[in-house]
Amino acid sequence: MKKMILTALVGALTGSVLAGTALEEGQSALEEGLPSVALAKLSAIDPAGLGSKQKEERSILLARALLATKDGEAAIETLEGLETPRSNAAQFWLAEGFAITGQYSKALEHYEAVSSEFGNDAIIGRARMLAALGRQDEAIGLLENSTRTTMGRLDLAALYIDAGQSEKAATELSPIETITSADAAIRDYLLAWTLINTGQLAKAQEVLDQDSKPDATMAVKLTLLKAKCLLESGEDDQAEAQLEEFIEDHGHHQNLPDVFRDLDLVYMRQTSPSSSELRRWAEDTSISDRQKLSTYYLARNEQRLGRLDRSEAAFKAFLQQAPDHPLAEKARMEWSSATLASNKPAEALEILVNIPGPRMDFQRGLAHAAAGHFTDAAAAFNQSAKEGGWEAAKYNAALASILAGGQEDISQEKLSAHGERSITLQLAAAMDAASKRDPQTATLLENVATQNLPPWSDSARLALAEWKYLQLDREGARAELRQVSSTTVETASRASALSVFLLDDGSPDSEPLILETATDFLSNHPDDPLRADVLLKLGEVYFRRGNYLSAQSNLEQAAMARPGSPLAEKAQFLAAQAASRLLSEAGTEQALEHYNDVAQASGPLAFRARLAQALLLNALNRPQEAIPVLDSIVSSNADESLRFAALIEKGDTYFLLGNSDPSSYKEAIAAWRLAAEPNVPPRWRNQALVKIGAASEKLGELPAALASYHSVLSAKNETEPEYFWFYKAGFDAARILEDQNKAAEAIEIYERLAATEGPRAEEARQRINRLRLDNFLWED
Repeated sequence: MKKMILTALVGALTGSVLAGTALEEGQSALEEGLPSVALAKLSAIDPAGLGSKQKEERSILLARALLATKDGEAAIETLEGLETPRSNAAQFWLAEGFAITGQYSKALEHYEAVSSEFGNDAIIGRARMLAALGRQDEAIGLLENSTRTTMGRLDLAALYIDAGQSEKAATELSPIETITSADAAIRDYLLAWTLINTGQLAKAQEVLDQDSKPDATMAVKLTLLKAKCLLESGEDDQAEAQLEEFIEDHGHHQNLPDVFRDLDLVYMRQTSPSSSELRRWAEDTSISDRQKLSTYYLARNEQRLGRLDRSEAAFKAFLQQAPDHPLAEKARMEWSSATLASNKPAEALEILVNIPGPRMDFQRGLAHAAAGHFTDAAAAFNQSAKEGGWEAAKYNAALASILAGGQEDISQEKLSAHGERSITLQLAAAMDAASKRDPQTATLLENVATQNLPPWSDSARLALAEWKYLQLDREGARAELRQVSSTTVETASRASALSVFLLDDGSPDSEPLILETATDFLSNHPDDPLRADVLLKLGEVYFRRGNYLSAQSNLEQAAMARPGSPLAEKAQFLAAQAASRLLSEAGTEQALEHYNDVAQASGPLAFRARLAQALLLNALNRPQEAIPVLDSIVSSNADESLRFAALIEKGDTYFLLGNSDPSSYKEAIAAWRLAAEPNVPPRWRNQALVKIGAASEKLGELPAALASYHSVLSAKNETEPEYFWFYKAGFDAARILEDQNKAAEAIEIYERLAATEGPRAEEARQRINRLRLDNFLWED
């Protein structure tokens, strides 16, 4: 029996010693920076063979290892299993667990329960939790009244920076010298922030260029801050390169959203930001996180460039790939907003269908209002106001309700319920009438203007001036503009813009003053909504003066300032025309690209852009590229004149190809035949028939040529006479007859031309006289 008891006692003592050794090994691994090894060793210890003190020690070490591997939930579960009261160490590490899992209130409670054993660390933890809970002033006060450890100074400096007190932050950082490399990276990061905030960009760059050996998280922060410093210094290209390089090399990084956000800010500052890198990343399916983010920001960048079809495709792809992504709501908002700006409210509503939330309801209200569905708009705005409580939603709901009731509801009694907003709603209703070209617009605006309640009365007076300008009443517009006092920045800028347009009376003498006034407006109002309109006017005037390079630049800026709008379409079309007149290879390629963008936007100028594109391709001797473009017009629902113009140009293109391939003459004739039908207007029909005659001559088919020319001469013209092709048909037919020594028949043709009193009648008479003399053909 004694032997058995002794054996058991020795075994228990041995187990205790072995457990103690394992705890020491686990702690050693943890201190060596090997938390996974520590976790394996500590998990292998059976807590049943441990005393209460060793159990707590094991749990604390295990929790520390779990925290080091970012498993906060498991660390909390491990420490909460300890018997209470818990030691200071257990309380501290439990607080750390709650902090890492975002449970800031619980973490603060446990930090406050820790005694002086963990004094500075617990104070820093408390301060961080206070800051995370939005109690920055308390966090600053706590750290200001504590012992200034390195970590405490760093945290306090960070809080000062967030509070906009960069000078105090610099004071905290200056005594920090002998520290670890990780702390040095944090110090340099914070110091650079203070220098940037105080405008000392060169010094900030020097600090950021130091090799402080940051960890992965701090490396990202330093990368972003370096980019910010470069941007503040105006070195956008270097900032862009740095951010793009980071994205290329760290496609899975947890801070990738922040890097993409800053890169987007760089693109936003550029005139024509390239989408090539974003498109390449978006097409790379091997790195999912990067692909999704790049697809979203590709959509934004294409939208910024005015390429709305490409932007729409990217937004659609992003939402299909990641419908629950944190950026999904923003993507829907931005996509629907751009669609709405393109005057496509029905499509905007489709994007928002079945997507709940006050912001989406607000956007739905805007789309319904744009479509003229004011009852639905009021319902959407009311729902948005109910959920979000936004004043803008309440106001829009009131306005939509008024507009839904028609003009008879816009009365003082109806509006008085909205208090001070009454005149605002009256003005909005008048502006809505103006947008619809309602004949009552002038009366509604005058009613608001005569109430003499600035700034509304000034806005109404200015709108009345704009209305009269649109009605071509320039003198009336100038008279109204003289009464505007410009009490707000918006009124002042709109008045300045209108003065630019009123200067343009179409005469060359007005152009220098227009250029000067427009340039001043753009300098004084760089972010004004009317910037696009003024840029367009500036581009038009430069175009008229033959300064095509300046015209192109201003027109391109106008298109980018208001992408997807009718103004952008017109500006891009004119930019193409300006570029094509530069007489350079780069200019013609830019013109072709602009024409293509206009055509793909499918607006009112789409087919005109296609025709211009084809004409330019032919001018560049690229007929094989021109023909498919012309076919797209011919097979479309383009208006009659454009379709006939495309048919004529298609025939011309094949006619030119006939020089090297005679069979192309037949292709030319086939195209012209479609424009030579009896019901086609004479200016197109006659042209087509004359050109058919010319192609027939090239094929040696002279009877066919004569027949085609004769069809022009014999056609009954009940509308305004068409002289050019009529005379050309006659003279070409007579020429063939003369070459065949058929002078009498040629004279018959000339007599028909001479009898038509037009610009070449006298020339026909002279030909008649010469033929009679040469051939002795005298009349009886």
